[in-house]
Amino acid sequence: MKQLRTFPIVLLAAILLYAPAGIAQEYTLRDLYIEAVKNSEKIKHAEENLYIAKMGRMKAWSVLMPRVTAFGAYNRYSEAKFTVSGALSQPNEADNWVVRADESFSLSIRKLDALKISGQLVVKSDFDLENTKSDFILSVATAIMTRSKRKKRSKSRRPMWSG
Repeated sequence: MKQLRTFPIVLLAAILLYAPAGIAQEYTLRDLYIEAVKNSEKIKHAEENLYIAKMGRMKAWSVLMPRVTAFGAYNRYSEAKFTVSGALSQPNEADNWVVRADESFSLSIRKLDALKISGQLVVKSDFDLENTKSDFILSVATAIMTRSKRKKRSKSRRPMWSG
């Protein structure tokens, strides 16, 4: 009876642990590049730096844009409320509407310089990202070539004698 219980467990373990070479997946060089670029921390840091530079540029633009503020209120009461003296304490209708635009002008060119510098930082961060990607792809290619050379060398070192 115990053998009947252990046989399915042993069979399942053998199936799970058995991985023939025919089932193993082969990767192309392109697949390895894509996976490496997707999982690289250096590239993620460079992408975050590019995002921060773009946000800095948007912040520099926001200083130059005028601010517009609008708000309004409308109140209408259905029943009239009178005070003791007979005066109306709350109006039947009320409305308030305000639109305001503010722009601060400066004689210095500091804001325009900040916008120019932030644009240059975006371009620099973009170049840094591309440089990081190309360096990383080069290191992946070097690692793959080193592994294939070792594999080729190990195949060529087989003993020449047959026993």
